[in-house]
Amino acid sequence: MDKLPLALQRLVSRGYDFSLRQAVMLLESFNDEDSLRYVIRPSSELSFPAGEIRRCWIDEDGLWIIEANVLALAGGGSPLPHYWIERAAAEDRSGESLRALLNLINGSVYSVLVDCWRHVEQIAHPHGWVDSWRSLTVTSRSHDGLGLVPDLYCRLRSGKYALQSLVQRVSGTMAVAVSDRVHTWVGVDSAEPTEQGCLGGSTGLKVGEDFCLGGQTVVAGGMTKIVIGPLQHLDAVELSPGSARGEALKRLVGLYLGQRNQAQIELLIAPGERDTWVMGADKWRLGCSTWLAGNAERESSLLFSITTE
Repeated sequence: MDKLPLALQRLVSRGYDFSLRQAVMLLESFNDEDSLRYVIRPSSELSFPAGEIRRCWIDEDGLWIIEANVLALAGGGSPLPHYWIERAAAEDRSGESLRALLNLINGSVYSVLVDCWRHVEQIAHPHGWVDSWRSLTVTSRSHDGLGLVPDLYCRLRSGKYALQSLVQRVSGTMAVAVSDRVHTWVGVDSAEPTEQGCLGGSTGLKVGEDFCLGGQTVVAGGMTKIVIGPLQHLDAVELSPGSARGEALKRLVGLYLGQRNQAQIELLIAPGERDTWVMGADKWRLGCSTWLAGNAERESSLLFSITTE
């Protein structure tokens, strides 16, 4: 258990926090030369599901088992799967009809779902030799940390889903959201007035073409934003800039996106994980322990009143 990557350790210990797609794609991303095998087994319990997965474990043969809640297939509030299972359980007390229904769902529905997820997230190239050639090319770059996610660099760019998978595996958490076209504000250099004509004229200046109002303008599609969390405070510290994992995450994301892409990583810390303080409290005083503006601490004076009798 301790030898497993952090993401897989959390899948075993807190499998119910994962969606079925997250769990399957996580195992698929670690599946190297059939060394990792898994099966999906629908749970026969008829209790209302808290999530899509009841639990995950590894049997004595090293097989990963995902016990899935059947009622969560179409959402916890859907009456259709619940009606099917209740009817099967009522007609056959021995459980044969119920088991036949669950096997049908497992053999058909889950299989189609996994095939669709593989296609969307491009888990493997249809021709194995292509991945082998790309792997040889990538590993020859001599970049630190590529051993964590070599397969993600061996395929064509597949958008935000592959980047999301990369961040999930490096950060060890599945709570990752990627936005691939984020609007950003950039400064505009001022220029001398031209002699093109008057504002509003047929041959004059046009807002958005020849000039803009203000000192900034919006650029669409130039930024990729990655939001990780909510995280515990210690996990956020481990992923923050300057830490080993944080620097590895920045390096791998930058290498994956290439030099022409910009990315922003935001770490969300769960409520209650950090100490909060109120301006003006005994511990924090404006002008003494805190200040406004500036990037460095400076000398300050503390004013207080004395009451004389």
